[in-house]
Amino acid sequence: MVATSATLAREDLKALLLRDLTDEQKAAVKSPKRRLLLIAGAGSGKTEVMARRVAWWVAIDGVSKSSIVAFTFTERAAEEMKFRIRKFIQKVTPAGQDATLAGMYVGTIHGFCLKMLRETAPASYHNYDVIDEGARLALVQRVYHWLLGLKAFETEIQKGQYATIEEFLHAYDLLNEYDELAV
Repeated sequence: MVATSATLAREDLKALLLRDLTDEQKAAVKSPKRRLLLIAGAGSGKTEVMARRVAWWVAIDGVSKSSIVAFTFTERAAEEMKFRIRKFIQKVTPAGQDATLAGMYVGTIHGFCLKMLRETAPASYHNYDVIDEGARLALVQRVYHWLLGLKAFETEIQKGQYATIEEFLHAYDLLNEYDELAV
């Protein structure tokens, strides 16, 4: 017989949320801290830990879903985190209760900041949006010859237009990332 969330006791819920995790991962899931920054390599289980941590807050600590914010940096990672959080919320929610994300924010940090700006000053930020990699590429492509003058760069590096744009964006990202060090 498969146990439903309605039949799971508090200790069973804890065991479910901590199953197959390392000691460090278990500590992160159970941490009483409100804010937690996980830094680890690719494939190390960060998203899984965050999904279980959110489910822990809801099922064990009784935190309201509408007061939870979970974000990451890329849309792809945010979608994966939403999927995993939903999976664990469904496992820990008693039968007959709302097993959705409800008012929880799960997405990118950029999307969250835009959401806050729109709530704070809707008249000023209603037309703003967060662009993804495809939109960024399209924007650069649109001003490739005119504003950016990348045709000369393309000739210099002897690559095609798309490779030139990739080189340009990589350099742009590096300059933005390390600009703070140039003080």
